[in-house]
Amino acid sequence: MTLTASILLVVRDPSLRETLRASLAGQGRTSRLVDGAEAALAVQEVDPADLVVVQADLPGEGGLELCRRLRAMPRSPLLLVIAPPGEAERVRALEAGADDCVSSPPGVRELRLRMAALLRRLQAPGGARPLQLGRIRLDPERHLVDVDGVPIALTLTELRILQQLALADGASLSREALRARVWGEGATVDERAVDTHIRRLRAKLGAARIAVETVHRSGYRLRT
Repeated sequence: MTLTASILLVVRDPSLRETLRASLAGQGRTSRLVDGAEAALAVQEVDPADLVVVQADLPGEGGLELCRRLRAMPRSPLLLVIAPPGEAERVRALEAGADDCVSSPPGVRELRLRMAALLRRLQAPGGARPLQLGRIRLDPERHLVDVDGVPIALTLTELRILQQLALADGASLSREALRARVWGEGATVDERAVDTHIRRLRAKLGAARIAVETVHRSGYRLRT
């Protein structure tokens, strides 16, 4: 992702919004600011951002419900700002469709690093070719997945997990290996988060869900 990556900030706190906008502008990134769910949905419908940052305690339906609604639209990675981000809150954020979450109020430097990590993960390896994985077709470069020719909407993290399982060529990957390959070395993501994403991936694959196998005391593998 280039330095012109666009970021949509769905944040109700005016001070935080302005701080973030100034920080991102200094990096050469463009940002759009909205303070509610409907405005965010309208923006994503017309001109999807490369990354969406959502504050959890939005007025009205709230940030979690907004994440669920955004998942049905053209896919952009989602970073949810929650307080406090205990284990249960993190799991709810992931189940709602967030790709990552951060404590509120976030430090600007940490937030910038997390956003940069999500944007880096948008990039497929150079020359990545479409893969036919049994009933599943994965196009890493275009970030598209379909089952029996029917497109399915995956989050960025779900797509990356599927890609890493495919690249393992039938070998099992431990939760630790998946965590390192998908989130990066040193990521603060626990094993339960990996399991949560696998569960959501299987649900979206529908009849092809059996392709993602659990290997007892080892991890996961993709059967094609």
